Amino acid sequence: QTISIREAMMIGGAGRRSGAILLLDASGRLSGIFTDSDLARLLQHRQETSLDEPIEQFMTEQPVCIADDERLPRAIEILSDRKISELPVVNADRQPVGMIDITDLVATGDVRQATSSNQVTAKSNQDDSSGEDGPRCIPISSGD
Repeated sequence: QTISIREAMMIGGAGRRSGAILLLDASGRLSGIFTDSDLARLLQHRQETSLDEPIEQFMTEQPVCIADDERLPRAIEILSDRKISELPVVNADRQPVGMIDITDLVATGDVRQATSSNQVTAKSNQDDSSGEDGPRCIPISSGD
């Protein structure tokens, strides 16, 4: 059975920080992303009934992401060039290890300093048990 947009939005509760949900395939690899902007578009076009449709019908498949060993300046470049707000951070197996959110960069106030440092990597917070700091990652299918 697949997970609907409504079900995916409820996973993790109201404490989520990121504006995106990362969707995983059966092996835990990143296969899609559904953002708050995707949700806003559905509501703007009065497609509220779509909230009960499978999320994979509306997700961005194989989203742009960054490797966990890349430098922060590269992440900022991708966010800027692609005009996106969330950038998944993945390991060599394309499994999510974090998420860079543009608001996190702006909140630090150190974007200029970060871009000039060769020591800063693109790793974001690891997912913790509360689900509040790390990316929300859910399998596309809720089971058989």
